[in-house]
Parts: sequence; structure tokens; C-alpha cells
Amino acid sequence: MNKIGYIFICGAILATFCNCNKDKFLDKKPSSSLVIPSTLQDFQALLDNTTFLNQTPALPTLSGDEYFIPTLNEYNSLSTVTEKNSFIWATDIFGGEINRLDWNTPYQSIFYANEVIYGINQLEQSSQQSQEGKQIRAQAYFVRAWNYYALVQTFAKSYTSENYQSPGLPLKLTPNIDEIQARSSLKETYDQIFADINYSCQLFNNTFPVLNRNRGSKIAAYALLSRIYLNIHDYEKANSFADSTLNLYNKLIDYNTISTSSTSPFPMLNDEVILRTTQVFDYSKTYVGNSATAKIDTNIIRSYSDDDLRKKIFFRTTKIENETYYTVKRGYNGTTTGYPFSGLAVDEIYLIKAECLARSGELEVASKIINDLLITRYKSGTYTNIQYTDKTQLLSIIYSERKKELVWRSTRWADIKRLNEEGENITLSRNIEGKTYILKPNSSKYVMPIPQDEIDLSNKVTQNERFD
Repeated sequence: MNKIGYIFICGAILATFCNCNKDKFLDKKPSSSLVIPSTLQDFQALLDNTTFLNQTPALPTLSGDEYFIPTLNEYNSLSTVTEKNSFIWATDIFGGEINRLDWNTPYQSIFYANEVIYGINQLEQSSQQSQEGKQIRAQAYFVRAWNYYALVQTFAKSYTSENYQSPGLPLKLTPNIDEIQARSSLKETYDQIFADINYSCQLFNNTFPVLNRNRGSKIAAYALLSRIYLNIHDYEKANSFADSTLNLYNKLIDYNTISTSSTSPFPMLNDEVILRTTQVFDYSKTYVGNSATAKIDTNIIRSYSDDDLRKKIFFRTTKIENETYYTVKRGYNGTTTGYPFSGLAVDEIYLIKAECLARSGELEVASKIINDLLITRYKSGTYTNIQYTDKTQLLSIIYSERKKELVWRSTRWADIKRLNEEGENITLSRNIEGKTYILKPNSSKYVMPIPQDEIDLSNKVTQNERFD
């Protein structure tokens, strides 16, 4: 993020404390001094500011295969050039639009995390080493890792040995707004992500913040590691961290207890949620709930059996010119936002574990994991446990269940990239008024361009190459 963006965040920090700690800061601070966070409570307030934190890029969803646009009129009505160009995989998806939140918001969160890390280091040792101090510091390192991972998944190549020296991200590790960084290598970026998560794991206790699921935790750190290792094809470690996650927290919801008619079926404090985040508040096409307009791919809709409760819980129907379409209801964020859930949840960890076990040939245990998940998704008494004996068949089932279970949750784009690297050869296509657009497997367009205003203002950040 450029210096102007950081100045904006500094103003936002001041606003946070003027609003949240008005008596403390306005009454007790001298009028000539800045409002600066200086206590553990202040730093926790920074990390709880979900106006800036807990948002992830939406570009992968806009570019993915979970939805379609049936008419040219609907395509032309999209509210931003970015949405239009992402849908057809244009080389320049931004088309001159600036201040894209997909890049800016994660870097805002990283700035907050760096401010907390720096600030806690200035406190007395007794505060730093207190249980509260350790947990807040752990949250800050987790926030930094979470956001760097969200960015690297969007704006850099996949983490494979041949890509280690390709451009990663500008790594900002201090709150110094005058410090402009060039892009580190992809390996350096991942090394920093792993270092931050691992350090947070050392600091976190095993307590799960049930009422504050916006906060990082040891469970969330393990779940994130499981997701990362899955996406970089290290299935042994992905399985190990899935186990670590589920050993601490493994609650699944029985969907028979969830309303199929409600447009907001899930409460905000959903039992399955490990980390509550949402996509950036920037694109109308990703809306969920009554304002949703994205039509979910018909192949996904057809994949649900009649007894599968997910179809009615996840989607509502809408009719346009005698055609019935399915749009997304509010999901695991409950009623807190009209944008989709993009965090971590227990169901995803079940699916990661099942896939890793299947890949290692442990088909009986993998089958049990899938059965344990699906029995909670079907009408009571209708699901029959299945024992899979063919590895290829079981993996195919797991891939399908990931599409059905994690739909509109910011995981599909990474799955397509990963599976294409495994040789699945998934080709995406769009058709608008007879014109067909194709995205080939392993295309350079799976890496999003960095917003041009960031390139222009930084003078150090290089652009990604995108070509057919």
C-alpha cells in the first residue's frame, strides 16, 4: 500500500479511539498530543476494528466458476469495470479504476497488526509478558499472516519450487509509513507467513474466543496452516494441522436444525466458524441475501440431491423472464454483512482431512470423515454411509463436496489452481450473447494484476504479466 493509504489509516486509527474510547482519550490526553494507542486494551480495540480488518479479496470469486451471467444486459449493468473485466478474464481487469480494496484493505490490516506489534514492544515487560499481552501479540502476528496469505493467493503465482524466485509481495513489517518496499520473492513471502503463524502458535493459549470469532486463535492458526499446506500440495502437513485443529475444536452443525426458508439461516456466532471474515465491501456482484444477484452455476445446483438440505439453506430462487435462477443467501457471517463469508470453519477442515487421507490411501478413514460431515447435511434418516474402496472415485467425491459445501466462500479459485497443477485440466468458459471467453488451465491470468495506482505511486512495485 502507498503512503497516502497509510496516512488514511492513521486517521482511521484516531477515529477508532475517538469513537471507542472517547472519555479516556479526549478527556485525559493533552489537546496538543495525538491520540495514540498505548495500552493493551487500546491494542485489542485496534484488532477488533472489523471496519478495516477481517476482509479478504473478492477478485478470485469474481473470476471463478461458481456463477454465471445469463444476458448481455445484466453484464452491462455490473457496477464496476473491475467486475466486468474479472468475469471475462481481461488482461487489465481494473480498466483505470483505482483504490481497489482487494489490495488496499489487507494492507490496511497489516498496518494495524504492525502498529500493535510495535506498540506492545514499547510497553513495560510486565504488560508484554502478561497472558493478555501474549494473546494480543499473537493475534497481531496472526492478522499479518492471514492478510499476507490472502494477498499472495490473489496477486502471486502458486508456491511451487519453480516459482520460488518469482515476485511475491511487498513485505511491510513495521508501521513506518515512509518505508516503501519492493516485492519480495515468493519464497520470502511464504517464509514470512509461516514465521508469523508459527510465532502466533507459540503465544496463543488453547482458549477459543467463542464470542469474538473475528479474533485469531491457536485453532484458527492451525486451520490456516492446514489450508495453506493443502494449497501448496503438502498433504501430509495439511492433514497434521487438520488434526491439530479438530483436536481442539470440531463442532459440526446438524443442518436439520437450520431453517430452509430463512434468508439468513445461520446466526452470527455459528458453531462451525473458527475465524469470521468476509470479502471486501466493494462489489455488488458478490452480495449475499436479499440483494444477491449472482446466479449460481447450474452444475453446482444440479449436484445436490433432493434430500441434501444445503440446496435450500444456501440458496434462494428468483425468477427473471420465466427463468428460475439460484442466488446465495446470507451464509456463515449471519446477518452482520451482505457480503460472503471468507473465513475458516470446521466443515472445511473435515474436507481437507478427508482429501489428505484419501491421497495417502487411507480410504476407510477418509470415507468416515466424509460420512460424518454429510450425515449432518442431509434430511434425518436419508443419508446412508458409504465405504469407498477406489481412491480416484473418493477423491472425485471430495472435490465435488468441496464445491457444494464451500460455495461462495473464497476457496474455489485456489482449488482450481491446485487441481490444475495436479493435472485435472479444468478449463473455465463464459458465454455472453454468443461470444465465448476461455480461461485455460495454469493460465497466467490466474494471477491478478496489482492495481495500477499502487504501481504508479510506489515506483518500486512491479506488475504481474497476464497473457493468453
